[in-house]
Amino acid sequence: MRTIALLATAAMTASAVPCSVFYVYDGRLALAGDSEDWIDPNTQVWFVPKTATTHGVVYFGFGKGEYPEGGIRRTRKGKELPEGGVINIEPSDAYGFPQAGMNDAGLFFGGAATDAVKTTNGKPKFDGFFADYVLRHCATVKEALEVIARYDVGLPQGQILLGDRLGNSAVIEAGNAILPGNGKYQVITNFRKSATKDVTCPRYKKLDTVLSAYDKLTVPFARDAIASVGRAPTRDSLEKKVPGTQYSVVFDLTNGIAHLYNRFDFRRDVRIDVKNETSGPARAMKMSSLFP
Repeated sequence: MRTIALLATAAMTASAVPCSVFYVYDGRLALAGDSEDWIDPNTQVWFVPKTATTHGVVYFGFGKGEYPEGGIRRTRKGKELPEGGVINIEPSDAYGFPQAGMNDAGLFFGGAATDAVKTTNGKPKFDGFFADYVLRHCATVKEALEVIARYDVGLPQGQILLGDRLGNSAVIEAGNAILPGNGKYQVITNFRKSATKDVTCPRYKKLDTVLSAYDKLTVPFARDAIASVGRAPTRDSLEKKVPGTQYSVVFDLTNGIAHLYNRFDFRRDVRIDVKNETSGPARAMKMSSLFP
């Protein structure tokens, strides 16, 4: 999670809260995977309706099923991470802020933790959370990068992976580094690749191996890939501050379907049709209510 002016992904202390995100494309099907590890079992999904000028968006994150005013919640300006990092913040500080999402055009974002970076590119600071803006206003990674290129996007910590249904992806790291994808797959975990010579993260290495050698790209393949780098949450994870995989999502960007898996249970999923669900009213619900 990052603070300063706002919260970002609920995973911004790499050693404490491991999360994994990937994008993969085979020329036919574009998929993305997001695994959210955290101590709080309160998770929600919410729907930002399509308008005449903006895309509809389905977001996934933490909360008690309460729709954030305006579509996402921003923290108070100036709020800093406590000593010891994100694991010691109040869990409710993450409520209503998106950790991953997809719009009705098949553009996806997911975030992961990294170390902090204090730097600027001299451009105007982006006022708000740039991933929310581009999902509402852009249909492709190319369009998103054209927006991002005009700003200092203000990531003091963490990174965002963007992917679209056309085979394009890019990582935006803390410090304004942008790493374009290779048209096949891209992975982020909890380190900045631009600042790392030798990758040691086992989750990154595992996903890199799996995604580079698939026989046939399918939703079950992506589900198994994201499941392989998660870990089951404990009953007392909040009390003991032991993070576990609270939810996972496989995004079918080609067909506009999000496959949601709750608390490391991959035996069943809830399928969310993004276009249909964002054509109605703004609303939010607890993820647990979708898994009776």
